[in-house]
Amino acid sequence: MPVELPEIAAAYKVIPGTPKWEFRDAERLTLVSALDIDGITIEGLRFRSTAFVRLPQECVTFQLEYLPPRSNVKGGAFERLEWRPLKGHNNKGIGPPELQHFQQQGTHHHLFDVNWRAQAKRVRRGELPISIPVDPDPASFEEVLALVGEKFRINNIHVVVPPPWEATLL
Repeated sequence: MPVELPEIAAAYKVIPGTPKWEFRDAERLTLVSALDIDGITIEGLRFRSTAFVRLPQECVTFQLEYLPPRSNVKGGAFERLEWRPLKGHNNKGIGPPELQHFQQQGTHHHLFDVNWRAQAKRVRRGELPISIPVDPDPASFEEVLALVGEKFRINNIHVVVPPPWEATLL
């Protein structure tokens, strides 16, 4: 049974049941689900996605989180993919040389492996300072969801439905 982050990140996962989007407040939606590995729900391991009610097809975040049970380690997100975010991301002076100080404007992926190799202590605290651009940018929620399933190793990512977005009137 995986209990260390590298083993959890590398394992194939399954979302048990059918998670539902819930209103976090008047503007934001969130979907949170436990995750199973080898048929066992791993305590503290979860899949989370957030979206804005009035921003269809943009600004959706997907992440894997691990909050170690009975531990003095804070835990948190250990892999994240941001689809069409409102703000860009800058790796500042860390990460692969070609991505240092590079302002990423579009969809980007905070890969576990890249962050773990550079700064494992920060990852254990839920910090993911390094990301790489996603190219090509997924054209739809279904495309980004399929990418998340592949990258996060979630075999049944299709049980996640699109957020209940509301179109805004201009």
